[in-house]
Amino acid sequence: MARRVGIRPELLPLFQPGETVQAMFPAQTSLPYFTAFDRNAVFAPNPNRVVLVTDRRILVCYAGRLRPALVRGVERELPRATRIGSPRGFWWRCDTLGGRLYVHKQFHDEVLQADQALTAEGFALPRKALS
Repeated sequence: MARRVGIRPELLPLFQPGETVQAMFPAQTSLPYFTAFDRNAVFAPNPNRVVLVTDRRILVCYAGRLRPALVRGVERELPRATRIGSPRGFWWRCDTLGGRLYVHKQFHDEVLQADQALTAEGFALPRKALS
């Protein structure tokens, strides 16, 4: 069972009136394997992000360096019709949210939940081309 990330009060100003959250999961912009051995990683930009999936849009937010659940602001906003993808592996690389993000295996269920909510709303997912 994956650990669920709760809605914190400081997130409420990010939502539009009547908007509901469908999924929420943390991500990183760099693999933690490489930053563990890099002595300059302390001075590098903050790699933590929180992805908020609502019924109207997808928000990729900056997160705190020491407290990843603390949202600091919105990095980018995407339309809700964006398909996030099907996660696999220990650290899944996601390139569909406007930049490279890595999602830990612990949160793959939330990614799948977001895409399932997309199909339930009536958005058609693109099919693979037959070869």
